[in-house]
Amino acid sequence: MEINIIFFDFIIPLVGFLSFLCLIYAAKRSRIYGKRIYLAWLFIAFSLLLYVIGDTIWAFMEVVLHVQPFPSATDIFYLLYYLFFLIGLFLLFRPLDSPENIYKTILDALIVMVSAIWISWNTLSSVVTRDYIGIFYFFILYNPKFCYIHAFGKFDNETSK
Repeated sequence: MEINIIFFDFIIPLVGFLSFLCLIYAAKRSRIYGKRIYLAWLFIAFSLLLYVIGDTIWAFMEVVLHVQPFPSATDIFYLLYYLFFLIGLFLLFRPLDSPENIYKTILDALIVMVSAIWISWNTLSSVVTRDYIGIFYFFILYNPKFCYIHAFGKFDNETSK
């Protein structure tokens, strides 16, 4: 097995666990601002712990058991991560005591989620299409008929009426 896979399968959960400890510290420090903020940071910390558990199971299955860990039990932890993270995120927002605050909170959450999805989708799609775009440019640059059709929308033999 590649050393790269082994290295990253164990480093990423370690960094995640250290981040979890930092979030627990932030939760304890935020207790002075109220129970709601304290609970929000605890939910976010717990969500990160779920992600770390998923990464640890993934690493164990991939490195020790030599099994491809998708789909597997790790997916449950990865999906629960989003649920608890969103609960913590909503608790960080303003209180939901009026319809106006509810609409503002939903709008704030949608802005954050759409931005995160857009950034991750653009990153993922650029990696996926990176290999195929070279073939497309090769076809355009080295096929004169295709260049002509692309530039003028027709080819002389086909549309000279």
